[in-house]
Amino acid sequence: MQGHSDYESYQQAVMEYLTCKKNCCYPYDEPDPEDPNQQNNFFKAGLIWFSRPENSISRVIEDASTGDSFSQSELGLFYYVGLQTKKDPLAAELLWNEVVESRQTPSSLKAKIHGYLANLYRERASAQSNAGEKYIASCLKTVGHSVKSVQLGLTSPTVLFVAEKFIDLRRTDVPQGAKDPFQPLWDAYDKRQKEMQYEELAREKRVAKAPNKYRCANPRSDAVPDPVEEVDTSVSKPSSHKHDTHYHVELWSMDGSTSARTANGSLASRAIRKDGNTTLLSSKTLDPETLRTLTEKIENAGI
Repeated sequence: MQGHSDYESYQQAVMEYLTCKKNCCYPYDEPDPEDPNQQNNFFKAGLIWFSRPENSISRVIEDASTGDSFSQSELGLFYYVGLQTKKDPLAAELLWNEVVESRQTPSSLKAKIHGYLANLYRERASAQSNAGEKYIASCLKTVGHSVKSVQLGLTSPTVLFVAEKFIDLRRTDVPQGAKDPFQPLWDAYDKRQKEMQYEELAREKRVAKAPNKYRCANPRSDAVPDPVEEVDTSVSKPSSHKHDTHYHVELWSMDGSTSARTANGSLASRAIRKDGNTTLLSSKTLDPETLRTLTEKIENAGI
């Protein structure tokens, strides 16, 4: 691939590109594809997209030279993640700062670029020692660009991460009539915290309605069967709830785990067979990966 010594480095750059886009350019509540296959297909589509000549860095450079703000922003991202070129965060920084200060750049694009810059300065601060003027400057730029992104109407995952990381900068002694320059960021953070509290309360209410049948084992799931003895393993039709069918694949993708641990210490995993019935597996000795493999074999074979 152009600009890459091997296909693996190309894959890594595409993944970083897509991740940066997701974290900086979209609201935090933008839903992810529920199907892991859709997420994988999205990545594959990215690999194909950037392999085409019309989407190469040469074409991006050509379009950026005409003054097109979006192409300039894209070129900065190519430099930042090292897509079809060597990683050059400094070049990305210069490009993004130039574009974000231009009056010709739409506000919606500026909000995304502020997210890019917040992420860039956050990584730079992490690489610097936790002292000194350079570190402090990087921290202030990180928070400053996050504030500007929020003010332009975009509260991205990057913005919320920055707010949580730098929450100690929040002032509690602001004189009457004065304003904390970072207040828009703290307001966005407070809003999300309230939403999470509401989501947690709603989850607890659902569990409280059937305490002996379900126990939530993961904040991202609604309910996981527990204890095993009380689970109906002969339902004639899989549940329509989005977290029930194949939950062992979907719910534990964040940490690589593939099954739930029940109250008695066992690992539990449920297979939805081809005939629509359910087989519940439980073991105190099998590791999660082995249990997941066994579950998938049951599903595929229709045992």
